[in-house]
Amino acid sequence: KGTNEDVMKINNLIACLNLRMAKYPQDSRFPSDERKNELLNEATKHFNIASQISSHDAISWVGKGNAWYLHLLRNDPNMAMNAFTNATNLASNNIPALFGQARVYYHRKDYRAALKIYQQIMQADPSLTEPDPRVGIGLCYNKLNNFDQAIAAFDRAIELNPNNISANILLATMELDISKQWQQINEEERLTNFATAMRRSNKVLEFNPNYS
Repeated sequence: KGTNEDVMKINNLIACLNLRMAKYPQDSRFPSDERKNELLNEATKHFNIASQISSHDAISWVGKGNAWYLHLLRNDPNMAMNAFTNATNLASNNIPALFGQARVYYHRKDYRAALKIYQQIMQADPSLTEPDPRVGIGLCYNKLNNFDQAIAAFDRAIELNPNNISANILLATMELDISKQWQQINEEERLTNFATAMRRSNKVLEFNPNYS
C-alpha cells in the first residue's frame, strides 16, 4: 500500500490522462460529447480524490479547474474560477492556474481582467512562449478595440517564436480585416495588408497543413 503522497500522485496522473483524452482527438477523431463528458467526469473524480488527500496540492486544483472549464457551456464557470483561485492562493504565480483564470475572464467577456492576468503571467515568466501569454494579451487588446497594441502583441509573439500558429493566424486575420477597410486606408496600404495576410496564411499552412 502506497503512502498518501503516492496515492495522490497516481490519482492526479489518472485524472490528467482522462483530461488529455477529452481535450485532444484520438485516431484523428474528436471524442463524442457523451464520451468527452465521461472522461471529464472521470478526471474530476480523481482530482477530487487527490485534493481530499491534500488540499494544498496545486496540481489537483488546476486540473479540476481545467475539467470544469471544459464544461463551461453546461456548468457555472465560477466552479472553474474557484479551483484556479485555490491554486493561486497556494502559489500566486502558478502559471497554469493564471492561464485558467485569464481564460474564464475572457469567456465572461471581462477583457480587462483577462488582460491583467495575461500581463501578470508575462511578468512572472518573460521567456514563456508555449503557451505564449502575448497571444492572450493581443486577443484582449483586440476585444478592447486597441488594435495597435493587439498587433504589437502578436508581432512580439511571432518574433519570439516564428512558428506560433495562433499568433500568425490572428495577425493574418487582423491584416485581412485592415485590407477591407477601403474607406479608411489608401489603395497601396490595402493591397500591402492583403498581400501580407496571404503570405502569413500560407506560412501557417506550411507549419500545419491541417489548417487548410
